Amino acid sequence: MELFKLTTPKDDAWRVIEALGHEDLVQFLNMTENVEITKLLYQDRIKLCEETERRILFLLNTCREYHIKINKPADPESFSRNIAAIEAEKKKSHDLLFDAIETEVRDCERFVVSQRDTIDEIKRNIDKLDDYNQVISFISSMMNNLNGARPAQAASDAENPGGDLYIDSALQFIAGTVKHEEMERMKLMLFRITRGRALTHFRPYTQNNVEKVAYMVVFSAAGGNLDRVQKICDSFLGQRFEIPDMNTLEREKMEIQTKISKSQALYNTSVKQLKEYLFELNSSAEAAQGQNRQRDRQVVNVSTLETYKWFVAKEKAIYNALNMLKLHRQTFIGYMWIPSEKQGLVAAKLNQFESTEFSRWRPAEGTPGPVPPTSFKRNDVLDFHQQTVDTYKYATYGEINPAIFQIVTFPYLYAVMYGDWGHGMIYFAFGATLCLFEGKIRENPGLKGLLVARYFLLMMGFFAVFFGFLYNEFFAVPTNIFGTCFDVAAYDAGTTGGVINYKGSSTCVYPFGMDPSWALSSNYLTFTNNIKEKLSVIIAYFHLNFGIALKALNAIQAGNYKVLVFDVITGFFIFLGLIGYMIVLIYAKWWYPIHSYGPQDTSTDHPTLSTSPSIIVVVIGDVMGMVGFATPNPDNLQWFTD
Repeated sequence: MELFKLTTPKDDAWRVIEALGHEDLVQFLNMTENVEITKLLYQDRIKLCEETERRILFLLNTCREYHIKINKPADPESFSRNIAAIEAEKKKSHDLLFDAIETEVRDCERFVVSQRDTIDEIKRNIDKLDDYNQVISFISSMMNNLNGARPAQAASDAENPGGDLYIDSALQFIAGTVKHEEMERMKLMLFRITRGRALTHFRPYTQNNVEKVAYMVVFSAAGGNLDRVQKICDSFLGQRFEIPDMNTLEREKMEIQTKISKSQALYNTSVKQLKEYLFELNSSAEAAQGQNRQRDRQVVNVSTLETYKWFVAKEKAIYNALNMLKLHRQTFIGYMWIPSEKQGLVAAKLNQFESTEFSRWRPAEGTPGPVPPTSFKRNDVLDFHQQTVDTYKYATYGEINPAIFQIVTFPYLYAVMYGDWGHGMIYFAFGATLCLFEGKIRENPGLKGLLVARYFLLMMGFFAVFFGFLYNEFFAVPTNIFGTCFDVAAYDAGTTGGVINYKGSSTCVYPFGMDPSWALSSNYLTFTNNIKEKLSVIIAYFHLNFGIALKALNAIQAGNYKVLVFDVITGFFIFLGLIGYMIVLIYAKWWYPIHSYGPQDTSTDHPTLSTSPSIIVVVIGDVMGMVGFATPNPDNLQWFTD
């Protein structure tokens, strides 16, 4: 990485940063990091960009809510073509386009918000009318059970026409709607407040996928029950309706249904108009122009709002970069890091700006200068692994890039766990297909994202096949490829007493991997898991030590000897004394002769499976024995005796 000084007039600064951004090769030093953020020159423009982004996201979410298809630009070239078409349509230069987009988006948001409020108001009115219709229908069906009860409002008006005196009626009722889950609680509270002198009737129905009930409460209004019953019903946040005269219920019902039909028609029209507006808003400007039929096929489905979103994000990034430059007498001065091999490309970009100066900067002799940022060269094989490594932490400038080693170690360790050559062939075939047909797949935007992992999938499949042969598992079933060393035919015939004997010499070894005859043994799962676990621990130990070695090299390169001594070397010996010692014991137990199921041979002191010491017990006993908290194993349980 090389540090360069950039000097450009304020009038050209936006276009200079925009030109550099196309190559994605520059990282600016922040010359204003000590300036309060509110005093930065372009902070207001950044806030305007963020507000415009919020408005665009609102419009995009509204489009998705109304099932308007949203397609993003397939690549930066498609985005550039759409922006060029928008510039031509609006007759604005590239550096002035943002203001036009911001004004349009603000007006669109205002219109959509007002339309949605209108639609929501119409919908609420329809729901209220539907509730009222349910209540009227319910009362009509209960006419024979009212026993002369009248609506509470109608009874009060009939008995006190002058309004001077309130006279109780014998039986009255009130009606409305509540949610279904509130029905039992409402019934219980009404029973308590009226001391059992109230009848509650309910009829369930569904509205907008919400279960509700129409209720009718018949009670005696004596003793102030009317006010208490009304307060109880209103406390459940439902709808309580004033019921007209009982003789006009049918006419009222017809009027309600007419209002519902008109409101529903108005609602459908409003929703349709909003959908058409959103669809038109998302129409590609370039496709609408119809300048080139082939080009139209590429961009006709690109959402204008998505194009605006990309453009506003780019505008915000430009202003963030401009805020890192220092303004001096209408001239911006800044410093930027550029990869050494890309200097010519950046210089060619800046040659179109005659008043812009671009030169390499060197620190004064004896001063270290700023620390360069990290920049790794990438290719299709490395790209996926670099992304996963960067997810954890970016390597410091000059450090070894661990993503290079992960190309092998990640799929290798994955295969140690996976280890099935049947499943591995599926991964391998899938990865090979992505590699062989890359050109055709890249033309499909829906499948294009898979290509970044094509070599990773290929390597995972390759190593999974390798370990699948090592474990001898094909979809978890062993295969007899090289010929077993055991006499399976005699075992199947039942002439061996349930024991599988060797065909010939007991020194026979299966050429590669595990002998398939192990699948016939009763301890097959225990045996295979034991091998896989120990093999995984051994490989992981060397893998972790490789990481420690890389850290040691990074510390030496950076001259950080404190880390080398107190972190790397100390950690290595601690790790060696615990896990490394356990690895040695694993190999020792593999190499030391054991009489698996026979009686212990006292002459050779060979242990059996039941008397062989456990590795974990030995490691814990040795560590605890150093401080006197454990005693050595008895002689007959030790692997090596004097």
